[in-house]
Amino acid sequence: MYQPSSIEKAAEHIRAARAQAKSRRSGQLTLDDSYRKLFLGFAEGRYNLTDQSGNRIAGEKGAQGLGFCLGTPEKALLCEYLCTEAEEKHTALLGGILCEDMGGELLSMFYEGLQDHYDRAALKPLFLMLRSNKAFAAEFQNRYKMKPDGILKALYDGNIVVYVNTAAGFGGSRTQGSYTEALSDMGIAEGKLLYRKCAELYAIVCDAAEYQRIGVEGLKKLSADFTETLRKNLLKNMLTVLDAYQLRAFIPMLDDFMALTGDEGSKKYKEVLDDLNPALREKYRLWTNQYTIWQALGNGERADFWLGFSKEMRINRHAKSGALLLDFGKFVVIEFVNESPAYFYDKKYFVEYVSEGLSTAQSEEQLVTWLHDKTEWASQGENLTHWRKAHVGPWQLDMKEYIYKYSR
Repeated sequence: MYQPSSIEKAAEHIRAARAQAKSRRSGQLTLDDSYRKLFLGFAEGRYNLTDQSGNRIAGEKGAQGLGFCLGTPEKALLCEYLCTEAEEKHTALLGGILCEDMGGELLSMFYEGLQDHYDRAALKPLFLMLRSNKAFAAEFQNRYKMKPDGILKALYDGNIVVYVNTAAGFGGSRTQGSYTEALSDMGIAEGKLLYRKCAELYAIVCDAAEYQRIGVEGLKKLSADFTETLRKNLLKNMLTVLDAYQLRAFIPMLDDFMALTGDEGSKKYKEVLDDLNPALREKYRLWTNQYTIWQALGNGERADFWLGFSKEMRINRHAKSGALLLDFGKFVVIEFVNESPAYFYDKKYFVEYVSEGLSTAQSEEQLVTWLHDKTEWASQGENLTHWRKAHVGPWQLDMKEYIYKYSR
């Protein structure tokens, strides 16, 4: 490759390369080896560029000189080179060539190139340098209706997809049409990697109607590869935009969500849900209560009965037997998967005595036998609130009467 020794000779070389490229490619320039060598050679100081007086120029002045020689087609190739191939150590010098002319078509090309290569470390200092140019910042804000600062910070934080997705959805409650329109307003081009990744995260910001359109199977597919942070965001948005009745349709999602949050009252549970308002935390508790009841009892009279008290109790399951532990605060009910009689115990007695059997029983049969033989379940003496009740006769009325009487 010809090594130019002055700005004028560099200009001659570029004009010749341009003419040759056009003759080969029907007038279209592409980033080929000749341009790669030109850009890399300049970045590494291999060219002895001089001004008209014969003085060597380098650094920022050299960048301005070479920039003066490059036409818009070459600057477009340089833009492509910076986005796709340039090493981080070269971005400052090469970026300086564009800095004074980064508007219009070049700005669009750079921004779209960034959307396909935002993970490249070299783009961070390049964007930072361009951002420091007032003309670039003003043009960016005018064109994309936002300051470049948010994009710049997201690049350095490594969360540009989440940032753009959240900005497009304003934190939630967006239809598909308005969401894609917001992406377009932000200059996120359809078909680019950033656009595709944002589309995958749409479920984190959409509204109730969109969740219903996507459906539970579609939502499970969309969220299959979500990180823990993204799963938390998905859960919080669903709790925000779906009411308790609508959430029932998404009960199959709860296995993943309950693994994420852990049991109510646990440290993990608090970490995930503490920044939600009380109404949303209560909605999640109701949702998980409903799921736990259905999971244990299936459809039927017993499930329907206890679902009516989902808001009034905290529910856990005994690991070995699968029995439901229904905590009403003042008393605890043990309801078995099979239709064994339910046991009602005073909370203090449950904690001090019944927990022993829970820790040793390895099956429902063992737990039923231990409760019957080893605990005080008859309503007598100091244990007037204890009760063993079979699911026969008007059992729903009897249990409801007990619950209302002793929960107050």
